[in-house]
Amino acid sequence: MKKTVQFRVYLSKRQKKLLDLQLECHKELYNAVLKDATESYKKDKTSLGEFTLIKKWVNYYRQNDVRFVGCNYSSLQQTVRRFGKARSKFLKHLSQKKKGISSEKVGEPRFKHRFNSIEYCFGDGMSLKNGKIRVQGLGFLKLKLHTEIP
Repeated sequence: MKKTVQFRVYLSKRQKKLLDLQLECHKELYNAVLKDATESYKKDKTSLGEFTLIKKWVNYYRQNDVRFVGCNYSSLQQTVRRFGKARSKFLKHLSQKKKGISSEKVGEPRFKHRFNSIEYCFGDGMSLKNGKIRVQGLGFLKLKLHTEIP
């Protein structure tokens, strides 16, 4: 079972710049994956899978762009999976709409102008020690613990 917990985090100026850089990297990755998948489908009607996109784009950016070295590899994979979920929801909606089943309005995935969140797995890129949370690439962050984390 997955559990999501939100806390208020207090960042230094340096950490805020590093976080903004990571958000920018994730946005760039998402947009590159979206562009590649869209062009591939328009060109020869092939749908690129998440694994193919992860292998191609995450490795490309990690090797060719210095900014991506500070990003957690798993969080970059999660960004590509986020695109995959949006695309599969849209394609499912299209197939149901053709059958006349769905009246729900679902749009196709769009290019992002800003990114607000990064997904980390506990223990991989993120850990909790002495009331502070450690995030890969940012260091230890002060946070307000209002609930015990299991």
